[in-house]
Parts: sequence; C-alpha cells; structure tokens
Amino acid sequence: MIRGDDHFTNTARQLQIYQAMGWKPPVFAHLPMILGPDGAKLSKRHGALGVDAYRDMGY
Repeated sequence: MIRGDDHFTNTARQLQIYQAMGWKPPVFAHLPMILGPDGAKLSKRHGALGVDAYRDMGY
C-alpha cells in the first residue's frame, strides 16, 4: 500500500486490525508529501492542480 507519510501513524493500528481479523497485512510504503513553495500541503481547494491535470499536460 503506497500512501503519504501523513498516514504513517495509522499503520500500527491498522496492522493490529489485520492481525485480529486473521488477514495477511499489506506491505506499506510511505512517501513524503508533495508540498507547495510555501511548505504547505497542496490542495485543489486552494488552487493546486490534480494528477489528472498534469497527465493531460503530458507529464
């Protein structure tokens, strides 16, 4: 499971749920958040582009 490092603190709790349910847990990978020039998290609500917009531009 690839997700932002802002979810890192949830991992131990989620692994306990998998163990309690008898499920095989996923492998977790936590990547750093992409931040704007001001150091704040990007948000479409505040004008940041979504992944689909970058794809449409050829990235």
